[in-house]
Amino acid sequence: MINVSSEIGNLKKIIIHSPDDGIEMVTPDKAVEYLYEDIVYLDKMRKEHNVFKKVLEAFVGTENVLDIQHLIEEVCQIDNVKKELIEAVCKLEKKPSLISVLSKLSAKNLAYTFITGILKSNKTILISPISNYIFCRDIGVIVNNYLLITQAMKKARSRESLLSWYVYHYSKTFDIIQRNDWFIKISNDANELVENIGHNENELSIEGGDVMTFGEEYLLIGCSERTSRYAFDKVKELIFHRKTIKYVVMVEIPKDRYCMHLDTIFTRISTDECVVFAPLIMQKGKLLIKKFEKGIPNPQIYDSLQDLLLEINPNMKFIACGDGKSPYQEREQWTDGCNLFAIRSGVAVTYDRNQVTTKAIEKHGYKVIKAEQLLSKFKTKELDPKTLEKTLILIPSNELSRARGGTHCLTFPILRE
Repeated sequence: MINVSSEIGNLKKIIIHSPDDGIEMVTPDKAVEYLYEDIVYLDKMRKEHNVFKKVLEAFVGTENVLDIQHLIEEVCQIDNVKKELIEAVCKLEKKPSLISVLSKLSAKNLAYTFITGILKSNKTILISPISNYIFCRDIGVIVNNYLLITQAMKKARSRESLLSWYVYHYSKTFDIIQRNDWFIKISNDANELVENIGHNENELSIEGGDVMTFGEEYLLIGCSERTSRYAFDKVKELIFHRKTIKYVVMVEIPKDRYCMHLDTIFTRISTDECVVFAPLIMQKGKLLIKKFEKGIPNPQIYDSLQDLLLEINPNMKFIACGDGKSPYQEREQWTDGCNLFAIRSGVAVTYDRNQVTTKAIEKHGYKVIKAEQLLSKFKTKELDPKTLEKTLILIPSNELSRARGGTHCLTFPILRE
């Protein structure tokens, strides 16, 4: 079963990806091409991410925290799918000569090579890594009980889109009985996806960081440097055709690196609270916001995203990143101070480095605790994950933050209450 109707429903099942060996293939001269600001220390990044993973497992159980690499391995165990996927990847990478090499690999080693670009047996680099797969938010979105299959804008992430497409169609995690009913596809098949990638990237691209469910009736989609207006229009049409959602809201944000996705300028952490980058969310005239409804010819236009969110929930409170003060709000927005992940309403995970934002959230009645301390208290039964309330969990983030994505980016929830 899959279902997500809000950003704050009680989390039940989630997809993540632990930092892989391909990240060490990012060199200073290739960093920008691979969408990194800098090269990272992989061992440290793995330790930080592992803390995050353990926090998720403490709340939903180890069996409900899935790694996308394991799902790729699962589909590679199906012989005809393995063959088709190898051919599709080699076509995408324009390396048909690799078909025979990849065909000899086990499902486990093939999944490893697809992601890292490395032949595990002798460490030969066969293709470029997809070093952003740790940011699973962008590979798909659950909208109520439908799956929106996204399509990455940047060439560095194109193989993620292809691999994820096969996972959605062939992994047991995605219920085969309902598959035709709840897919919302930008590309109808793998060949179309391969043809679109690299040729049409500025016209047909949508990434999960730009898509947020706000209850069963509202879907917010950012038009950004990663999500095109053309893709927005197509998704809106698909959503209304399937009668998935009542209102689809376009939020046009600056096409700048500091706000690459909608979730870099605000995320919801409880029924009545959002953490926001105030200069864009709370000031009038900074963003173009249009609310569309099926059958209504003209969209409703809002002066600010704050106005729209207050219409959805009149009790909504806005906690300003960096406490709304410069230079802290600009510095901490850059290091994902607005990009929090809610395990459920009032229990959220964020990076420990955004200290001014943490204090601002604490002033709204949140208890702040480091992840390692929390896990220790769970172990001694001093705290219970089932009853935890109004808590902000801090995970170590020196290396994770340098990869330009926060805890919201690191997660792809597929089931919430």
